[in-house]
Amino acid sequence: MDEQKSVQGGDFAPLDYATIDNLPILDRCLKETLRLAPPLLSLMRKVVQPVEYKGYVIPKGHYICVSPTATHRLPDSNNLN
Repeated sequence: MDEQKSVQGGDFAPLDYATIDNLPILDRCLKETLRLAPPLLSLMRKVVQPVEYKGYVIPKGHYICVSPTATHRLPDSNNLN
């Protein structure tokens, strides 16, 4: 609230994108919320060409699945820049 008051001069007018750009604490709060509670639980993609990853080959036509819910809680993902 203090950040919003300092940017808007105490006027609690509706926020627009230009104002939100000047609220870095709010921005970090929103990013952290999305990191801990992403809107999609899993993302699936079809492999369109063979891919090698860490010595394994993922063949064309197979599907891979990534879970932002799990990966965003890994220790190295806590560094938001």
